[in-house]
Amino acid sequence: MFYLVINYGYVFAYYEYRRKYRRMRIIVLVFIFFGLGFYAQANKYDHLVDKGAEFYRSKHYTKALEALNKAIENESHLHEKSIPKAYYYRGVTYIASAKKVNIDIQHVYLKAAQDLIKSNTKDKSEREWQGVSMEKLKEIEGKLSQKGLELYQQSVDGSSLVNISTLLEYFHALTFISPDSYVYFDYLGNSFLLDRDTVEALNNFEKAQEIAIESEEIDFNIAHCFYHSAVIYGLKKHNSKKGLSILEKAEKYIKNEYADLNKKGLASAKNQKMMREYVEADDLLNKLEVELYASNHRLSKKGENIFRNHLNTHPDDIQIKLYYALALIDNNKNMLALEELHQLIKLDDKLFDAYYQVAHIHITEGTRYKQLAQSSQENEEIIAYNKKGDEHYKMSLPFLEKAYDLSGKDKTIFDTILSLVKAIEDQERIQKYTNQ
Repeated sequence: MFYLVINYGYVFAYYEYRRKYRRMRIIVLVFIFFGLGFYAQANKYDHLVDKGAEFYRSKHYTKALEALNKAIENESHLHEKSIPKAYYYRGVTYIASAKKVNIDIQHVYLKAAQDLIKSNTKDKSEREWQGVSMEKLKEIEGKLSQKGLELYQQSVDGSSLVNISTLLEYFHALTFISPDSYVYFDYLGNSFLLDRDTVEALNNFEKAQEIAIESEEIDFNIAHCFYHSAVIYGLKKHNSKKGLSILEKAEKYIKNEYADLNKKGLASAKNQKMMREYVEADDLLNKLEVELYASNHRLSKKGENIFRNHLNTHPDDIQIKLYYALALIDNNKNMLALEELHQLIKLDDKLFDAYYQVAHIHITEGTRYKQLAQSSQENEEIIAYNKKGDEHYKMSLPFLEKAYDLSGKDKTIFDTILSLVKAIEDQERIQKYTNQ
């Protein structure tokens, strides 16, 4: 009996072992099956990279692009070493295809550059692709630069509709290829400025400044970089104090360049050209300085001199003359402001701001006299102040009416006119505006 129990236990244990072994074998087979499938899948796309490279070498560029596009679409299945290889060969295939009239790819050199950059940055192992990809990038730098500058010029002058994202991609690629070129960072900053991204624009302008100073660029070029930062701080970020402090650095470099040119003399054609550039840059800096003062309506003694000096050499500069008039108004110099505004109307008889500001000054003065009349205890003074107030109100009306017409019949201006004509009891005008 004891023997039978022992034997039965042995048989049970044997069959339990067989059952577990069979289940384990099934699991192992499943893992092997899927593992081989995954390996086959990966091997399939790695093979496409090799095929693409072969097609490129045999100058079958369309087939090369088909194979490499398929492989890159399935990048997650590629072996780590195949990834930079795939991007490298697609990049060089783009370059080769650019010379073939039957393959039309927009921005082909940009696409090539982006692939070669990925080949460079995704090469994590033996770094065998970094050197060759950079060589190819250097070869196409001229093409990228030419196209990037062309697109930038088109976007600035509005001669063609330019995708700013594409413009940014060109200069991003160029800064990767030549990280020591302040010019590319400067253009990248300007491109961000076109995209209204002042944060990135400023970052790139500051980078351009660092590179220009470190590489001992000529002072004129360093000043150029500082100028752009001053524009952002002063006119985009409304921080004219910071803008002016940066502008002082730009002026310092410009003055250094001017002194250097004078030492060398102006006989050579190169020096004459640079001298013309200096004059243009100096004029640009002066105008920006005026705009920065104007944007904050600062009118210190220095500020007033800056306005006057600029207007002495540019008497027909309508924008700066208007800025000057506004600064005078903000600093309670209304009579001087009126002189500037009347000159502006002579220069441009359709300038809404000029008419409106003249009216505004007279209304302000009229109100001031009316308040003096209210606070006075003397009967003669009250009569005199009220009379003065009415005179200013009357003087404001022709200018306010003109501003009303130029504004396209603005309701706020209309309401102001109606209040004024009632205040001075101008019955004819009351009738005219009440019926409107």
